[in-house]
Amino acid sequence: VKGDLLEVGCGEGRGIDYLLPSVNSYTAIDKIAPVIERLQKKYPQGKFISGNIPPLSDFKDNSFDSIVSFQVIE
Repeated sequence: VKGDLLEVGCGEGRGIDYLLPSVNSYTAIDKIAPVIERLQKKYPQGKFISGNIPPLSDFKDNSFDSIVSFQVIE
């Protein structure tokens, strides 16, 4: 993972601490607005968007170098 990163479905942000040091910019999208607001305060260097997935039509084509989506299995 490098360059400009989009994390799709960031949830509670469990992977952010691992991803941020490796990228030039970090953008995340998730549908849970209160969680997105908390994450934006905790990680002001990132960009957090509250929205449904799909669609991802708010992003221009080729806006990111990497796209990740994690699924936490407990």
